[in-house]
Order: sequence, then structure tokens, then C-alpha cells
Amino acid sequence: MAKKLISLIIAFALVSGSLGAFAYEGFGKNAYRIYVSPAGSDSAAGSIDAPLNTLQEAQKRVRNILANADGKNKGVMVYLRGGDYPVSEGIKLTREDSGTEKAPVIYRSYPGEKAVLVGGAALNAAHFKPASDNAVVSRITDKTARESVLCINLEEEGFGDIGELYMDGSYTYSSPFPQGPDTNNVELFINGNIMNNARYPNDGYMIISEVLKDSYQVSGMPGAKTDGGDIFGGIEITSEDKRYLQWKNSDCGVLCGYWYYDWADQSLPIKDIDMEKGSISTKLSSRYGTKKGQRFFAYNLPEEIDIPGEYYTFHQDR
Repeated sequence: MAKKLISLIIAFALVSGSLGAFAYEGFGKNAYRIYVSPAGSDSAAGSIDAPLNTLQEAQKRVRNILANADGKNKGVMVYLRGGDYPVSEGIKLTREDSGTEKAPVIYRSYPGEKAVLVGGAALNAAHFKPASDNAVVSRITDKTARESVLCINLEEEGFGDIGELYMDGSYTYSSPFPQGPDTNNVELFINGNIMNNARYPNDGYMIISEVLKDSYQVSGMPGAKTDGGDIFGGIEITSEDKRYLQWKNSDCGVLCGYWYYDWADQSLPIKDIDMEKGSISTKLSSRYGTKKGQRFFAYNLPEEIDIPGEYYTFHQDR
């Protein structure tokens, strides 16, 4: 079974060009130096002529240096030569990685160069093809967009199963809904610019007219506690803006709203659209409950691709 998605990439950049706030140049003459380069090797010496390849290996070398008194007294400078550094896992810096005020440990770009840490995977632009799956293309409301949309198959690009969109937002980390390898909240970047997941409205919000169902009933003062009800029961609401009745298949759509408090947003996967009742329901409930008059918008809907750069992800058996 293959997973086909219209557009998808995970990427972020961290650029460290200059650390002018630190008066470290004075200590640099005697400091240990480690060099890293996208073209280097982790079996190399770590010198300017034989640089390492990864930050993980540089961290190991730094710790080895700091394990002796001489290293603590001199400090360590880690230079990242210009280029992109793919990062597939995080780097945890602890006390073992720390120097002192007079002899610190510093990671920085090599002077005059720009090192970029890329926590995603690059897609070959040439592999994007005009979308041909009529089941998806026919759902795009904007005719101009329908003729311009491109598609890429991530399985063919070497991606594994990235999972489905999940609950996101305020206190999501403590919700019982799964968050891990079977879930995703990914983003698309093009030339370093973040793209928008196709949404409605493009700006602003829809307003809740009526709450028909809220399975996560809080106890005591409404919204004050979060210990009652079934968070998997979902909510059902209506809005005067009935745009959602045009969404034929909401299999991957998500509603993002400030369901009770204006400081607590949550994204809830869409479950169903009831044409007779003129309502829309979600698979999950808001942590603080839901009330009339609150604002929300919808995203990850092919019907709403109407601006250049918008994208939509979907899973379909092939």
C-alpha cells in the first residue's frame, strides 16, 4: 500500500553567522578548535583541512577535550563550514558540554560563511508533476488552481509513513490522543519560505453559532477543569458561514479554533459534515470545552487551494 500526498516537506533553518554579543575572540588563541563540514568525515581529525561531518561527532570530541583540565582551561571553538547540515535527530547539550565563563564552548559558523541546520528532507522540484488524480483535483473549487496544482508521491521519494494529522495546540502534549511516529504536523518550505496549508477562510475565522454536541464536559465552573467526559467523543457545531457544506470529503481536514478561551487554541480532525443539520463534527473534543461565539478556521482541504503556495496532504490506498 502506497501513501500519496500532494505536497510535503519538513524543514527548518538555524543560521549562526555571528555571535557578536560574546567577547570570545580573546580566548580563541589558545582554545581548542574543531571544524565541521558537509563534505567532511567523522573519522577525520577535525582540523580545518580534515573536518568532521556531523554535530554529533563534534559534540563527542568536545566532551573528550573537556574531560581533562587543559580543555576546561582553554575552552573549545567548533566551527561549522558553510553549507547545509541534515539533522535527523536532536542534539542534547548538558553540563558535560559546558565550558566556563573565561573558557566557553562555542558552536558557530566559520567567519564569512553560513551554516544551515536542516531538520527536514529536500524534495526534487523536477519530481513534482501535474496532479492527475481526478478524485482529488475535482474537489478543488478554484478552477485556476485546479489547472495549476502539482503532486508528488513521497513513497517514491524514499519517505516512510508520516502518519496523519493529529490534535495540536494548547496543552496537546498532555492529551491522551497519540503523538509520535503515527502522527504528523508537518510543514512545507520553498526556498526558505513557509507555505500555507490550504485553509478557509484565507484570513480571519468562522464563528460558532451553536454547539450541538460537546462530549468533553468540564466540571465545576465551565472551562475551569479538564477531568470529565470523553475527549475522543468530539464536538458538533454550526456556523452562519456554511462554507463547510461544500467540502465533499473531509477525511484529512482539520478545524483549528479557540473553542472556549481566547488564549487556548486546539486543532481537531474533522469527522463528518451533516448536510441536513448544516453542522460539522470532529473526532476529538477541545480540552477546555466548546461554546457559542468562539472562532475557528479549517485547514488541509483541497477545496480551499486558491493561493499560490498552498498545499494539502492526503493518504490514499494505491
